[in-house]
Amino acid sequence: TVLETPMPPEKERDFITKAYRQTLALSELIRDMSLLTKIEDTPGSFNFGRIDLGAVINRVTAELEPALQAKRITVENTLPAVEAAADMGADYAEVDIQLTADGVPVAFHDGSLLRLAGRMESVSALTWEELRALPLHDASSYQDTGYIASLEELIRFCQADESGMGLLIELKPEAGQGEALARAILDVVEAHDFGERAIFMSLDYPCLTTIHETHPEWWVGYCAYASAGDLDETIWQYDIDFLAVEESLVSNRLVTQARERGLPVYVWTVYDTDKMKQYLQMGVTGLISDWPDLAAGVVEEYNASHGTDQYLWQGEGCPRGELPAA
Repeated sequence: TVLETPMPPEKERDFITKAYRQTLALSELIRDMSLLTKIEDTPGSFNFGRIDLGAVINRVTAELEPALQAKRITVENTLPAVEAAADMGADYAEVDIQLTADGVPVAFHDGSLLRLAGRMESVSALTWEELRALPLHDASSYQDTGYIASLEELIRFCQADESGMGLLIELKPEAGQGEALARAILDVVEAHDFGERAIFMSLDYPCLTTIHETHPEWWVGYCAYASAGDLDETIWQYDIDFLAVEESLVSNRLVTQARERGLPVYVWTVYDTDKMKQYLQMGVTGLISDWPDLAAGVVEEYNASHGTDQYLWQGEGCPRGELPAA
């Protein structure tokens, strides 16, 4: 209800950040209280003296501060955002690719330019030259100005960068554009010999078949959204190499079914480190997060106590021989 009251973008960002901190602090407090009630000697008693509320909040805030500062430090899907992902240790940067009016594959998430560019048109309505001149502003980093990047620009950065980061390319075609978008992406990836460092996914299964039939050695996956409804048995009939599922769709049953069929599972978008650990323990292969530094830390800690064979997928055709979670 508070967010229904109009407020400047910078104040809205501060409000959301504080609310997120308080939520995690409360979650930590509740967990501590749960442990307390289990060891309390007197039934029904509650010794608050064992819990330092200030210490709980300060600890959570201190742990979150680096991630809160790093989150969306620039506008999503832009070149600086991909550069930041590499700096924070991501194994792959997830980018959403659409097709311009003149057939150039570019990175942009929404179906409309309204949220980031203040215009009602879609990406497909404008040429590459028109789009690249539009300043973009994200409400979570409104002081920063970004610009739409082409897939070619992102690939060139990855090839020049020493981190070795790859791209997780999500195809987001408009109606009737699936084949054209897939072909345009194929042309760019082939031209730069980037296939071994790219993974492809989409909610539009037909456009994936174009890539898979042209390059069966490349990894393609189906991207499942909660808004699309529950997954049904037809998904196991798809000719894919992995599943990328929204967090609300993840379950032990889904992960077990996927692994029985030789399909790695990625889960997105994960912000909570406890959830990250939980998903790794469930057997997911990859974590997709806006906070790759947090995810990398969780994976490193998990590896130290469990070993990589618990979640890393090593299979034929897999980019670089393995799919690290990050």
